[in-house]
Amino acid sequence: MQIKLLYHDTNSPVGVSPFDEKLRKIVDGEDIKIACPYISMDYLEDLLEETDSWRIITDLEEWLSSHNSESRSDIRDFIGSNDGKIRHYRDIHAKVIIAGDSAIVGSANLTKKGIIGRVEMSVLVGGSPQVGELHEWFDGLWRGTSPIGLKEVDSYLETAPERTHSSHSNRITSTGPGYVQSC
Repeated sequence: MQIKLLYHDTNSPVGVSPFDEKLRKIVDGEDIKIACPYISMDYLEDLLEETDSWRIITDLEEWLSSHNSESRSDIRDFIGSNDGKIRHYRDIHAKVIIAGDSAIVGSANLTKKGIIGRVEMSVLVGGSPQVGELHEWFDGLWRGTSPIGLKEVDSYLETAPERTHSSHSNRITSTGPGYVQSC
């Protein structure tokens, strides 16, 4: 059984993300399963190009509400173009990517900032019974949900509040250096 911790080491070269490196390695040519409520289209579409097939379980309300109206439109179009591959599961907050006999489980959202620009922690698990258990977990959630219909998405978008960004020029001081990476 292989277990490896993934985190941004402040001593690593800027621009190198262990999350991105390992994620791309495990999804290459695999059928993947993603459970995550916060996803950015640019990172997702780039990642999916490397896979054979994929399925996503997300909290669609959280996914949509975390984006501005332009991005919401892109998400809606993506859902429409991928009928049956995306399921809504209210209140799912897990961040899990399962690919073949490997999985990454942790705190990172499937966004460029989450994978490349935040201080996150995940575990890469490979070749173990736990990966099989994760497949079973995902498949159980999948069976308990149904495909997302565009009429329901459109209805939600009509009444969803616009996302507001809080841009503070005054920041709280931190003695921790953080992980500085432009996204």
